[in-house]
Amino acid sequence: MNFWEIYDAYYRPVKSFIAGMLGDTWAAEDLTQETFIKVQENLDSLLDETKLRPWIYRIARNNCLDYFRSRSRRDDSHDDIEQLQVSIQPMAEASLERHQMSECVQDKVYLLPETHRDILILAEVEDLSQQEVADILEISVSNVRVRLHRARQALKEILKRDCFFDYDSRGVMVCVPKDMPGESC
Repeated sequence: MNFWEIYDAYYRPVKSFIAGMLGDTWAAEDLTQETFIKVQENLDSLLDETKLRPWIYRIARNNCLDYFRSRSRRDDSHDDIEQLQVSIQPMAEASLERHQMSECVQDKVYLLPETHRDILILAEVEDLSQQEVADILEISVSNVRVRLHRARQALKEILKRDCFFDYDSRGVMVCVPKDMPGESC
């Protein structure tokens, strides 16, 4: 594959992964560009073309980690990650509520420690195989399974602690924050 084929095939999923890691669409755009600059500069060093996808995601993840480190030095904390702003096109009301539910859960994902957050995003959002996740994170597949289980459990605890899930009159599941009855997440 030449660079432009790789760029066309992976740009959107990599940008989605980075946006999920950062919670900031503007920074995600910049880091996605940086990722593909590194891919282009180092493409000749990739010996096994079957490892292309995990290799690209590892570069993207490392860029995210560098971003957090630099931001941490600047802000003394990266706990204040801005929420991902998603522009929503007009859609049916039930579809909009499902989207809002998804955003509510995504917001809770940002509360997880980085090791839980990145494995959940790679496995659940990006739908990568456990072997691909292992290659990206440079850990064993059994370690991926353990971390993924722990991440799911941690997210479940956060959702239990912070949210109340119910069905509205139309049968659409809604998320209501426990500290703000009457409002959805």
